[in-house]
Amino acid sequence: MDDMQTFERRVAGEVIHGMGPSEPVDDAAIFTTITATRSPKWRFQSMFSATKFVVAGVIVALFGGFLLVGGFATSPDDEDMPAVGASATPQASVSIVGGDEYATLAEAVDAAVDGDTIELGPGTHAGSVVIGKDIMLMGVGPVDEIIVAVEAGPVLTLEGAAASLSGITFTGPTSDGVRVAGGSVVLEDLIFRDVGEPFIAPPCTKPCRSLDIDAGAQAIVRDNTFVGGGEIIVDGASIVEIEGNSLTGGPHIALFELGPGSVVRNNTIVDSSSRGIGLYAPTDIFISGNTISNVPEYGITVGWASGGAGIDPQIVANTISASGNGIDVARSANPILTRNVLFDNGLGILVRGSDAMISGNDLSGNGQGIVVMGGSPTLQENAVMLGTSGLMLSSAATPELIRNTICDNDQNVTLTGDAQLPEGGDNEVCQDTPAE
Repeated sequence: MDDMQTFERRVAGEVIHGMGPSEPVDDAAIFTTITATRSPKWRFQSMFSATKFVVAGVIVALFGGFLLVGGFATSPDDEDMPAVGASATPQASVSIVGGDEYATLAEAVDAAVDGDTIELGPGTHAGSVVIGKDIMLMGVGPVDEIIVAVEAGPVLTLEGAAASLSGITFTGPTSDGVRVAGGSVVLEDLIFRDVGEPFIAPPCTKPCRSLDIDAGAQAIVRDNTFVGGGEIIVDGASIVEIEGNSLTGGPHIALFELGPGSVVRNNTIVDSSSRGIGLYAPTDIFISGNTISNVPEYGITVGWASGGAGIDPQIVANTISASGNGIDVARSANPILTRNVLFDNGLGILVRGSDAMISGNDLSGNGQGIVVMGGSPTLQENAVMLGTSGLMLSSAATPELIRNTICDNDQNVTLTGDAQLPEGGDNEVCQDTPAE
């Protein structure tokens, strides 16, 4: 079985009856071509040699005083020594484990063969490097001191490789970050600092992406830190597992055409410039356990930019707070929304013509709780409390309500036009408290 088949079977098998991952990730079964690393080899050489030296002294009269100047003649071995009193900054090292050292990352990649591990030492390394080999690229030392930078991007490109990146900081505010074009990759323990441009409207005048996954890639993106800069974008029928990442000060996750069985879970997105997670094409993706706060537009949005139907993504157990909208469902999407917690948002859940299943969600303290503009969604066992408005229905909405609790809002139910509250369903809908 090849790597792609293994990856697709493993990821697709994680979503079982809408309840999420069934077992821990086994990366070894996915990326068998990525080799384990050995401890870094550090090479030391003597900077001083016991050679002859000559001492010369010159006494110079200056402003009535005397200045003693001493000089030393050097041997050839001493020519690279720093001047006395100067601080010595070691050159950033690049080496292939078990092989040679190189002056640049590009030279090391050119010399590497499939299965090699390239180690980067502390310092700043020039980017604009293309990797098309099955290698591991890892930093050795504090991750924030091992920098790959470039003025015009992308900083690093992986083309059709079974590659792994870890322990590196990427910078370059006028550039794209890392581009993955096909292949099978693992990206973990990386820092993306001010890479690309934050997404705003109108669209960016420069490349927005901090990470771009495309061309049918299979990618695990795990435990990385994105500070400022642009989006994580996935497209081109790629299959991804985006897990445990921290995004602060601008970036968000934008999901376009995906392969089957992708997973986005346990990420933290704070202070985005626009949104948290956007899903823009039909897929059976599982979006779970993400924490999203202080996002001006919406925490999670689901809607197909170019049509499409028949695939119901699962949005489960996410927490969204202090944002413009919590979850926004467009008319072309019919997701399953269950066990999400939404509080202190301008609007909790907005349904714009969808037949979504909305079950077991906890909404508290939102300006508006659940707003149904159209379609026939099923609202089941949701708690909508302590908001300005609990449930709002438009005349185009024909929802089914089953065992929901809608209480303690300033106005529990709002009906517009000739909308009607469905009868039955064993719901607890409290009477509004008259204003004093």
